[in-house]
Amino acid sequence: MTVSSETRQSLPEARTCKMRIVAQDPSVRIGGKILTAEVDVPAEELADGPRGYRVHVIDYDSSSKVLYPPVLCQISIA
Repeated sequence: MTVSSETRQSLPEARTCKMRIVAQDPSVRIGGKILTAEVDVPAEELADGPRGYRVHVIDYDSSSKVLYPPVLCQISIA
């Protein structure tokens, strides 16, 4: 199936927001740095944590057995 240029122009642009994530266990380091990646996540209203339908961050340090409280979410969709 091909999409005409007229149809392509009328489709709404996908709304996403970029988030930087830890891409591997933080104890594994590349060049002395924690390996991270920037990913596109479908935009949605997020609660503190952040927490939403597609994303739910839990900050747990297994080496010290500490569960950190949710981070105040300052990401908003435009």
